[in-house]
Amino acid sequence: GMVTKRDAAQRLEEWGPMNPLYVAGVLGQFPANLDDTIIPLSSVTDAVHRTGRANGPIIWAVDVARFGRDRTVIMRRKGDVARIVWRTQGRDTMQIAGWIGAHIGGDDKPDTIVVDDTGVGGGLTDRLREVGTGSTRIVAFNAGASARARDTYVNAGSEAWWLMRKWFLEEMPQIENDPALIGQLSGRGYAYQS
Repeated sequence: GMVTKRDAAQRLEEWGPMNPLYVAGVLGQFPANLDDTIIPLSSVTDAVHRTGRANGPIIWAVDVARFGRDRTVIMRRKGDVARIVWRTQGRDTMQIAGWIGAHIGGDDKPDTIVVDDTGVGGGLTDRLREVGTGSTRIVAFNAGASARARDTYVNAGSEAWWLMRKWFLEEMPQIENDPALIGQLSGRGYAYQS
């Protein structure tokens, strides 16, 4: 039950040195830079402890990493409940497409799969469209593309993060108690531009 040096190093890698969870939980210091956090840590931890409503369409979001230190992550959201469906490391895009193909059917079939289409994710989007996903709609998301509200957000990625902030602050989301997920959600900051 003791925290090891390996645990601390893993949290540093997952969260980064400026993440409030790392600063408070590993370094034992009060996080100084909370004003510019997109999703406050308190909102994320509240979402871990509540019960959400799982109604509405099923949406999968796929962040493709391929090889290296990063991980491919597939999140499933239905209504207010979001869960990690699959997290893997060191898989090529064809293996990821194969996993999706093997798990896309049944009663839990996603209505939409949103793929981070930037970089290697584009290959996954192309493959899923080539082999077909039945009635499941494939959406290619490019964070660097223009935002819908161009006068407010610099790009689609910043707009998506702000919409997620709104979801955490104004709705009743439920997420799992996953340290990497909590760190990713609460570690992103923002700045205003003229």
